[in-house]
Amino acid sequence: MGMMTEEGQAGNDTELSDQKPRGFMAWLRYAFAIEEFSEDSLSAEEKAVLEHIAGIIHRRGMSTPAILWIEGHRHLNFTSSQLVKIVEPIHDISYEFVRWLMMKLGVGYISPEELSQLQSALEKRYSVEYLLQQIEKLDAGGGPEQTAQQDASDLPS
Repeated sequence: MGMMTEEGQAGNDTELSDQKPRGFMAWLRYAFAIEEFSEDSLSAEEKAVLEHIAGIIHRRGMSTPAILWIEGHRHLNFTSSQLVKIVEPIHDISYEFVRWLMMKLGVGYISPEELSQLQSALEKRYSVEYLLQQIEKLDAGGGPEQTAQQDASDLPS
């Protein structure tokens, strides 16, 4: 049994750097690491689904209550992603009926593919912020209905 040289240790260190961390404290840092908070963490499909949901919220005139509720429950985004995962099979089975019902009620609906993308997006920290930004952007810009109402109210009586 010979002693390891510094060169041998350096070789082992580079091999270990590709593996998960060793030791309890290193494991804790690895286990509770938080992903980067940036728009780049969302894919184009995930952004499209969040924009679609923001559009549904805006069309129903629920922007302010939705913003308040989302802000209050921001910390539950990962838990809600897991809830969506649980509901996904039920949504897949009842999709045709729910789609028909939502069309009759004039409410937007989410396809099974979009629900899967929503679940994926909610796992990321930035998704809630992106959704809020989209709702606020639609609310600030106003929809065609709001613009027509504003134009009518601006006319002299």
